Amino acid sequence: MKSIRQAGRKQVGLTLMAGLIAMVLVTAGGCGGGSATPDAKAPDGGSPADKAAGSGGASTSGTGGGGGTGTGGMAATGTGGDATGAGGSSGGASGTGGAGGATNGSGQGGATATGGGGGIGAATGGRSGGNAGAAGRGGGSTMVGGNGGNGGNGGRGAVGGSSAVGGSSATGGATATGGATATGGATATGGATGTGGASNCLTTSVGPAGPHAARSSGYAGTLTSYSGLYNTVCTTLQDCANACVAAGGTQDSCTAGSECIAGATAGEPKHCLPPTYWRYENQALTESADPSEVAEQTLVVIAYQDPLLISDFRLNVPAGATIRGIRFDVRRSADALEAVDHSIRVLRNGAPVGTDHKTTETWPMDLAYVTFGGPTDLWGTTWTAADLGAAGFGISIAARYTDTAGNARAHVDYVKATVYFTPPNCP
Repeated sequence: MKSIRQAGRKQVGLTLMAGLIAMVLVTAGGCGGGSATPDAKAPDGGSPADKAAGSGGASTSGTGGGGGTGTGGMAATGTGGDATGAGGSSGGASGTGGAGGATNGSGQGGATATGGGGGIGAATGGRSGGNAGAAGRGGGSTMVGGNGGNGGNGGRGAVGGSSAVGGSSATGGATATGGATATGGATATGGATGTGGASNCLTTSVGPAGPHAARSSGYAGTLTSYSGLYNTVCTTLQDCANACVAAGGTQDSCTAGSECIAGATAGEPKHCLPPTYWRYENQALTESADPSEVAEQTLVVIAYQDPLLISDFRLNVPAGATIRGIRFDVRRSADALEAVDHSIRVLRNGAPVGTDHKTTETWPMDLAYVTFGGPTDLWGTTWTAADLGAAGFGISIAARYTDTAGNARAHVDYVKATVYFTPPNCP
């Protein structure tokens, strides 16, 4: 590029010198006059001295010189000239301009001339064509061709050289076909995002994941303490509720689910019947082929139905993701077809929220999975990634006995959780 710029600057310099010489000749001897004849001693394409006083002279119809139709020298239509190639740099008042040479340094001039700095017919290829219009500005204020001309094909990458027909910024200029800003340039079809960029915002999921915690909602004591409640003597229901709370039951469950009943025989004191709670809860943390290795609850006809809280699924959802849905798959059974859902709730921070997803479907006698929620089910509330990754996220499962007497056993073997979301910064 440096050599191209240097060549263009040299060409402009030569053209300006030629223009000054022409002005001197016009002043001294009437170059470009109305009827002078050419000097026969100056051959076409002669030396600078020949061009100054030889071919073309001051005549507008001579050969060379500053005339409008001269050949060679500084004539506007010249064919020779070692400094500016074919064509002179300064045409007559109504000349036709130079034809352009190998370096195409000058063009067709004149106040109403065709052409300009570059001329028509510049060299093809390489730097000559590309620099075609960078040199002489011999034309007048209405010249056609401006700085570049309609010359060199294949210059510095543009068709038509540095400029183009019609002036310094006309068609074919520095930014020509295939130039710096070509079709398919820096911002091509597909761009930075690429075709299908929006596919990054499709709903994805984490899971299914298993739980790491399970417990009864109503009772936190030991099985030994719980078993002792059946032997608690009572006079009123409150005696049983107090004993239940002391053993590890919640006030609500103990009050709603305890009973004080008469003895089995005459003279036997009343005794308590505590609420029924889930037991062996940790056996719901792994899926088992043995139907006896399950969390279990005895179902009876009482006012309190104990929920089994299964949580801490440790779902790794990206921060800022938009939660689309939550799904739980629960493996459950009952030892008689006398159990149905009492409530199925989702847990946030260990507490039930949102809508109840219970159904009227009877629990099967053999362990089987049932699905609650899905890819577009938010359970009636909103969620963040932090909610789902917290230890308190999970599901609450409560069963209800459908008979009017006796009891049945409900079982939960395992639960899997899946969360559906779209990545951060998606609509």
